[in-house]
Amino acid sequence: MHQLCEDNKIKIVRGRVRHPQTQGCVENLNSQISQSLRIAYNSYLRANSNTKWNIQAALQAYLAAYNGKIYAVTKETPNSLVITTDTVTIASVKERISQYYSQKNSKIPRKVLRKGTKVFIVKKVRVSADKKKLIEPPSHKFQQQNVEKIAAEIANTRNMHLSQVDVRIKSSTHNHILVNRVYTINVSCLALAKSVSWKAKVNKK
Repeated sequence: MHQLCEDNKIKIVRGRVRHPQTQGCVENLNSQISQSLRIAYNSYLRANSNTKWNIQAALQAYLAAYNGKIYAVTKETPNSLVITTDTVTIASVKERISQYYSQKNSKIPRKVLRKGTKVFIVKKVRVSADKKKLIEPPSHKFQQQNVEKIAAEIANTRNMHLSQVDVRIKSSTHNHILVNRVYTINVSCLALAKSVSWKAKVNKK
């Protein structure tokens, strides 16, 4: 196998362990390449050409199409992003990607988030340097963390388009997260709270 890859200049890239998202991306891309090659080969057969089918040319055609396509999340082509040095473009693409994954990973339907909605902060967070936000700290990928839920209620949804809301803290055992203080937080850190468990958490403070 290694000799075959070496002869055909194929580089073996191993996915990250315990990270099914990476494997899913690889499987999806392999499926797209396979479909593209199948279409190219069928076109070659219909053409009744006397020349040998050139798989490398078919792969290059797929790569050109893939990298020249404008994608829904970035609103840019991979080719343009690789060569661009425009800091505004780079920043806007990063923001769009962040918004996409925040919305994808959010456990709460956007339409139910309104002022007064009772929620729990279900991820480990810390106060930002400016004391205005609650952000997720860097953590080791395989580190298991027990997170104590923090009761809060939505105070403002003006930044929902950025996947952020303002929450008023109603209970906290963390000295750095103050009760009745309003912080901005990413919606992916929140979960809807049942009234009974939320009240029990608040009364426990």
